[in-house]
Amino acid sequence: MSALAGIDQALWDIKGKALGVSVSDLLGGQVRDKIRVYSWIGGDRPADTARA
Repeated sequence: MSALAGIDQALWDIKGKALGVSVSDLLGGQVRDKIRVYSWIGGDRPADTARA
């Protein structure tokens, strides 16, 4: 399924570029001004985090 998701994303990107619009516009337009994001660097130990 993850391979299909990558292909799906690529096809939306190709269509948007061909039409000169963003993918969000193809899907109905922007609905938020901002979003919360989450980031994890993968270190569970302080030494791992310090190296990152």
